[in-house]
Amino acid sequence: MLRSRRRTRVLAAVLVGAVLTVAAAHPAVARPALASTTAGAVSTASAWHVEDLGAPVPNLGYARVVGAVSLQDGPASDPRPYMFNVINDALWVMSPVAGSWRWTARGAPPVSRIRGSVGVIKFLGQSTSIERAYVFVYTDDGHLWGNWWDGSRWAWTDIGTPGGTTVSAPVGAVAVQTAPGSQAVPYIYVIGADGHLWWSRKNNTGQWTWTDQGVPAGVTLHRLADPVGAVNLRLSPTQPDLPQVFVLDVQGNLWRHGFDGLTWRWYGHGSPQPSYNAHGVGLVAVQNGPNAASRPEAFIGVNGQVLELTWYNDAWTWSTHSSSGTTYVRHAGTIAVQDGWDTQQRPYVFSCDLEGGPLRTNWWTGAQWVWSVQAGTDAAGLDPSCGDAVALPDRFTGTRYPYVFYWSRQQPMRLMLTWWG
Repeated sequence: MLRSRRRTRVLAAVLVGAVLTVAAAHPAVARPALASTTAGAVSTASAWHVEDLGAPVPNLGYARVVGAVSLQDGPASDPRPYMFNVINDALWVMSPVAGSWRWTARGAPPVSRIRGSVGVIKFLGQSTSIERAYVFVYTDDGHLWGNWWDGSRWAWTDIGTPGGTTVSAPVGAVAVQTAPGSQAVPYIYVIGADGHLWWSRKNNTGQWTWTDQGVPAGVTLHRLADPVGAVNLRLSPTQPDLPQVFVLDVQGNLWRHGFDGLTWRWYGHGSPQPSYNAHGVGLVAVQNGPNAASRPEAFIGVNGQVLELTWYNDAWTWSTHSSSGTTYVRHAGTIAVQDGWDTQQRPYVFSCDLEGGPLRTNWWTGAQWVWSVQAGTDAAGLDPSCGDAVALPDRFTGTRYPYVFYWSRQQPMRLMLTWWG
């Protein structure tokens, strides 16, 4: 898979807290320091750094990853990373406030216990130009719940259940603009207890609706596998978002439920290694330039190997990456990094083993995909995700910095962060 991808060279802002600097797994050229209004001076060293972010409660019973996202308080502010987690049945967010990391409690749905996470997306308030996070989880009674800012407080909303069934497994969530510049609409995808793909969104009156997207004929969707996800595609800056949903069947074949601008369709992409053990590792949309069309890159794990499906040379193409060196490839975040406004974006896939251990990065050297071990990290193999990553953009240069959040395997369990700079 010899695609032209320039090597990643990224920096990250150093936030207040204990920082461990480790030798670079893949060397990069240092960049000049940039000013940052939220996080202090930017490092010029080329190395991975590790920070201990702690835990919000003592004697933490368990933690579940919901997702990470970058948010701006306005066009003149620097983006900040936010990491959402379910901890002891409640939603918590870790984010930088006034230059230091801080935990904030978001509470829990008032009726039933949180069973699993669906995802987190961001919205730009058209009247305020402030980005807000929308968080989606589902509960033991099969209801989908959302948590977001209602104008005065962070509130929980019961989105309900798919018609005649309940939420059985998560797929993903995206914020969709039906026209450039329009207010984005949340699209949430789940697999119902009936085995169908279901889609929930707000209609023109602000009410949540459910639509049965069905299932390919003769196919049983895999409800126990780690999810692949949902992503937006855009053919050009003047075109609307085209949401694409990727799911696995019980034979390990990959299916895409995509919107082409007129209708929804199911597309079968098969797999070079069909297996019941196949599971989602990550999904991201990447661009070759600021005005280029975005293309999806879906990553599937089979035991310790990663399989990649992407749109390349006007065709869907599978590629088999080398072995990760682990028995399992558990999702820890998939992002598109970038060196500047006019450069190509490149996907980075972060993962850990089923039983935990050091994070691993699958990245493109310019000639091949390789694996690197993130020295100084020791992640817990949480189900279904041991962490998540966000590409933090610099509003002056367009450079996208990788921030990877994960839960430690060492006790007491705590949230950790590794970033390159």
